Amino acid sequence: MRQLVHYYKDFNKFRDWCEEHNIKNSDKLLIEINYPDDNYLKLKVLLKELKSNFPDATIIGMQSFASFKNHQISDLNRDPIISIMEFKTSSISSMILDFSKNYLEEELDNYKIDKNYIQKFLQSDTQAIEILSSFNSSKTASLINTIGEDFGHLKIFGGGATSKAHTTLSTFVFHNGKIYNKAI
Repeated sequence: MRQLVHYYKDFNKFRDWCEEHNIKNSDKLLIEINYPDDNYLKLKVLLKELKSNFPDATIIGMQSFASFKNHQISDLNRDPIISIMEFKTSSISSMILDFSKNYLEEELDNYKIDKNYIQKFLQSDTQAIEILSSFNSSKTASLINTIGEDFGHLKIFGGGATSKAHTTLSTFVFHNGKIYNKAI
């Protein structure tokens, strides 16, 4: 596996950077974006360009007001940070738990993650699960902790989306071109 990080400014520079680093379309390519803005239109354009150039890749990410740049965390970064992970032998599978339909905050205590549904996306040699969450509350943390307990034999990592406007509770994650406001 190799991992490269690109500090995004525009797509032409990104495309040149990909050529320079010999990054080619593949189903073994995971493109993860740390998106520091709340501009959906700008994000949709970026996602469309990425999907057009890397149709077989898995493209995921989340809104995040803070990011690491040059080994320092900052909330001053205004541009997306794109992490490219290219796997040699591993396969990538992904799923979305979309809570925007029939989801009520009050009912979250009663909501259970369907372990069998998640299990369908795991392979016999799965080593890790990354969890990105677009809604953040103590109840959501309990949901994510349940996943961690159910799949404790795997490495679990990820995080919760955050908005630049600290008073805004609406954040998002995205997966292969679709943006979700209430999803894991």
